[in-house]
Amino acid sequence: MKNFFRIHISFLLLAILLTSHQAIGQNFRLGRVTTNDFIQGSYEKDPDASAVILFDKGRTSVEYDSNQGQFYYLYRKEMRLQILDERAFDWANFEISLYTGGTTNETTSNFSGFVHNLENNKVKTVKVTRHHSLTEQTSDTRRTIKYSFPEVKAGSIVEIGYTIRSVYIYSLPHWQFQYSIPVEYSEYEISIPEYYTYQNFMQGYNQAEYTQKQSTTTYTFTGRSGSSNVTPNVNNQRWIIRNLPAMREEPYTNNILNYVSLIRFELSSENFPGTQPNRFVSDWSDVDKRLQDSENFGGFLTGSRQLRQEMRELDLATEDETEKIRAVIQFIQNNIRWNNRNAVFASSNPRQVLRSGEGNAADVNLMLVAALRHMGFQANPVVTSTRNNGMVIQPFPTINRFNYVLASVVTKDGSELLLDATDPFCPPGMLPIRALNGQGRLITETNARWVELKPQFSASERKIYNFSIDQQGLITARAELFKTHYAAYSTRKSLENAVDLQKYKENYQSNFPGMLISQLDIENTEDIALPLVKKLDFTLSDGVHHAGDMIFFKPLLFEAMARNPFRLEERKFPIDFTYPMNEEITITYDIPQGFEVEFLPAAMQTHFKNKIFFRFSSRVNEHNQIEVHTIYEVRDHFFLPADYNGLKEFFKNMVEKHSEQITLKLTT
Repeated sequence: MKNFFRIHISFLLLAILLTSHQAIGQNFRLGRVTTNDFIQGSYEKDPDASAVILFDKGRTSVEYDSNQGQFYYLYRKEMRLQILDERAFDWANFEISLYTGGTTNETTSNFSGFVHNLENNKVKTVKVTRHHSLTEQTSDTRRTIKYSFPEVKAGSIVEIGYTIRSVYIYSLPHWQFQYSIPVEYSEYEISIPEYYTYQNFMQGYNQAEYTQKQSTTTYTFTGRSGSSNVTPNVNNQRWIIRNLPAMREEPYTNNILNYVSLIRFELSSENFPGTQPNRFVSDWSDVDKRLQDSENFGGFLTGSRQLRQEMRELDLATEDETEKIRAVIQFIQNNIRWNNRNAVFASSNPRQVLRSGEGNAADVNLMLVAALRHMGFQANPVVTSTRNNGMVIQPFPTINRFNYVLASVVTKDGSELLLDATDPFCPPGMLPIRALNGQGRLITETNARWVELKPQFSASERKIYNFSIDQQGLITARAELFKTHYAAYSTRKSLENAVDLQKYKENYQSNFPGMLISQLDIENTEDIALPLVKKLDFTLSDGVHHAGDMIFFKPLLFEAMARNPFRLEERKFPIDFTYPMNEEITITYDIPQGFEVEFLPAAMQTHFKNKIFFRFSSRVNEHNQIEVHTIYEVRDHFFLPADYNGLKEFFKNMVEKHSEQITLKLTT
């Protein structure tokens, strides 16, 4: 009998639990908040959370407009979140992005926004209106409505709801379940008439509850013979994930959106009664064909009469293959300025692009492919996705995830060089950082395939410092810094973005407390074939500490790694250093008069899997100077989550060694 009651009580508790979870989705209404809905203090499941999404619900349905005679989708989003402290105030700023690049603009309606605050145990609600918004044309094809919610403070509950109407049913809105803050409940539902078939791809580490059911709807179609009603089946699918942890970004992460729980959709086929099925994208060969058949991709590669003439007249005093490739790249860069816009399709035909003198990434690099072909090279385009756009996943054939184009050229020895003419600081074979993103698809007429977008160059730095410490602890310094490949690339980009050398100097020294640069010279800023050399004289008033007759300072001063970049208990996503690195630092200290060395940190050498190394040594040389020498080398830029604890331990040891101090003692 006791077991009978226990079983029934267990079923009762389970039923109550399931009912309460269902009630979260059923009872949520925008604008209806009670005192019980507020979290008091920190969030129990994640005490470090600055905010928590309490409810996030989305629904997309494909509908038919009998007046316009076309299908469209309606996307509805409703979200409630609580801001726990001032770190999360940005979560009270929302943006609604609308596509305006086609014949019919996307529109938004049914906006609702509220800010709820708990004051004297009563809920005070402020309604958000259009007066709290600003509309901007953020690109040629995008209009963005930006909302700034009023009266937001720590403890506020913020709610937003809106609907988007779009005729661009080829690609339905994706749904993001997981964010950088915890999510209590996230639900997404789609309703699709039987005429359309979408493929979907679910990513992330959290399992969704999935349900599917069939229903019917009625459309009125109007033709030459009049109107008729049809009743197609509708496929309704729903995904729910509860209690999602915050996906916090750590250093050495490609793009955190590659790893959050998220679902994407793309139209694979349409099939209307009485017509032949129309297939869009069901496998990668469909993607390849669409690109080849497009006038603004495959058609662009034929080039133009002007381009052929320019290539014939290109004055090349060398038969060296690499120099020829450089010359073609230089021609493209001299004649087409990249307008900082990423694209897979060219904006116009080759003749007009050359005439305008500027273009998007596809204009530039498709033109590079065409020019190389005119010069007799075997060249093809590579479509890819930039790092900030996220990776393209092979199991999910799609054209919409691509947003960038590179060029590939085959050399005499059969190897392939990847090229990008949008960036003047990249020699042949070296890609800009934005393009180092997993894999790209090489598009050829007969054999499209995947290619690795791995870095072929490292970031190499050799730093030589000469420091002289006076008796008050002020350091007078001279430095020579030699940078190649990606290390030089980063500095050249910084110089390009700075107004002038003076501004660059101010920005540089602001990164190091107590630094005052008196002289700065930078060599080889334009010639990317040579190492970039930075020479500077400066003083440093921070970093040396006195205690009685003792002086203390870290051997690497401002070059020391202050904290371990890896601090999570567990990391589920890969570690990506972007490219291999090699940094060698040599520092010579002149010991201040009247002092002698009391303590030098011991030598150390450590590694992890022979893929990442750290070496440190210090000594007093024959000139009574302190010499510090260190090498930090990352040979493999990519590590799996299983390597996280090993890397975490490696950097822990490295930081501890950097934190040890040299001690000088007054002798007279």
